[in-house]
Amino acid sequence: MSLPLFDKPFSPHGGTKVLSGNLGRAVMKTSAVPVENQIIEAPAVVFESQHDVLPAF
Repeated sequence: MSLPLFDKPFSPHGGTKVLSGNLGRAVMKTSAVPVENQIIEAPAVVFESQHDVLPAF
């Protein structure tokens, strides 16, 4: 296996993406996540304490 040439990358947008939000930052390997799963819309749940989280699941 060899590295791709600079002018012919595997992906035009790179292989990693930095995600950031109010909880922190993370690095995601974009090729490991299918395109249909790269955007998630879900309801948010707010807990008053850490002890309320476990019963919710």
